[in-house]
Amino acid sequence: MKKASKQKLITHVSARPILTLTRRNLLPQTHRLLGNLVAVMLIKLLLFIPLLGDIKLEEKYIKHQKKLTKQGNPIKKVKILIKMSGVNLKLVSRVIKRGKFPEANTILSRYVKNVKQARQILYKSGRNAQKKPAGFKHLEISLRKQLRKLNDIKIHYPFDEQVSVDKTIKYVEDVKGEIMTTIFGADNIVHE
Repeated sequence: MKKASKQKLITHVSARPILTLTRRNLLPQTHRLLGNLVAVMLIKLLLFIPLLGDIKLEEKYIKHQKKLTKQGNPIKKVKILIKMSGVNLKLVSRVIKRGKFPEANTILSRYVKNVKQARQILYKSGRNAQKKPAGFKHLEISLRKQLRKLNDIKIHYPFDEQVSVDKTIKYVEDVKGEIMTTIFGADNIVHE
């Protein structure tokens, strides 16, 4: 008898759901409009986020420029210029990802100006690079790292627009070689 009563209980359960959840009855009309508004705002935010990163990098660059004008020590000036050139390369790689090659070329020319300025500051300081190589070594090491970044950036350029990156790479290699010669002397450098 017990088996029969259990079977009756099971057969009496209906297959009809108690509550059906659809978009219409789950959210009232005002909430659906609010949901659509949130979705639109999220899309706009996702499109604006890359520009926000560029703005922060530009602010960082300006902050370093202000430090540079206040600094009197040539070694510290070179270190600040190294940071500024690193910011420039980050900006270039972000701008290239959006396909804005003319803007990237402008930032690359700013990068070259920073490297030239760092080189000039070191040579005008009158330091003997063989006895006190502090700023020279910092610049050489950073240029070595930045050359790798420049070569990575060059890959993302279209073939017909790689001329500006090639010129930048050539200039940085020349400055790096000149610094190596200054630090170690021309007799101790083996050119590849």
